[in-house]
Amino acid sequence: MEMRAYAKINLYLDVTARRANGYHDIVSIMQAVDLYDKVSVRVCEHQSGCITLRCDLPGLPCDTGNLAYKAAERYFSGLVPCRIEIDIEKHIPLQAGLAGGSADCAAVLRALNAHFGKYNEQELLALGASLGADVPFCLVGGTRITRGIGEIMQACAPMPACVLVIARGGEGINTPWAYGALDATYGDFKEQGDMSEVRLARVVNAMEQGNLAAMTDTMYNIFESVVLPVHKVAATAKKTMLEGGAIGALMSGSGPSVVGIFTDENAAQRVRDEIAQTGTAAFVCRPVNRIES
Repeated sequence: MEMRAYAKINLYLDVTARRANGYHDIVSIMQAVDLYDKVSVRVCEHQSGCITLRCDLPGLPCDTGNLAYKAAERYFSGLVPCRIEIDIEKHIPLQAGLAGGSADCAAVLRALNAHFGKYNEQELLALGASLGADVPFCLVGGTRITRGIGEIMQACAPMPACVLVIARGGEGINTPWAYGALDATYGDFKEQGDMSEVRLARVVNAMEQGNLAAMTDTMYNIFESVVLPVHKVAATAKKTMLEGGAIGALMSGSGPSVVGIFTDENAAQRVRDEIAQTGTAAFVCRPVNRIES
């Protein structure tokens, strides 16, 4: 069974509190896009229980260091009943704020559940949450408002039709460093918590009206305040997008990927080519409002 593991972008991302255990509460709008990995899962019913994972990207772990492998282990609670073969064809950049690992993980869970039917929808979402904060969203896809550490999801109007350019270059962002930088800048996030729902409502209202321009005017990502000043490749990519015709641009997740929003496909392609010529990976894609296998 072959599954598409769609990348996600953030149209809104704020941190509203720091928990006593060191985790952070977020509020976000996540959107699936048609940049995807291909994940193939083969169930060999008459062979002894084991998991094998292969990936076409050299250096990517093919054992418990890979979320897709962990997904198969966790699905069976460690008691794998037969041979499970997983093949991943990578297209989503690594350490990019695009949930590539979580998307692969979710694809494995969806494929296994399509075959074995062990869990209902809520149980599968809970299993996904135990593997990673972005996995529940990657299981359902489309457009969702997320809260908590990302596991609490709410339906949201889809992103208006547009063309996207996603660029990712330079060194990846260490997520614990990024949260630490936010802690140092925002303290207990009280002001963020007080204002975040107001800012979020502006984006949601624009999306409900199908108003792409208003949506781009109100998008927000708190991580830009600490990442863009030290990650010049991301900052330059954002500048190139805006100067090249994007009606808005925003970093995804904790970065360093930047997403440009265009109404003109030709302009999007020109900007993609301009960014790619600098050695930065860049892709033209579109929003995806439902998961396809």
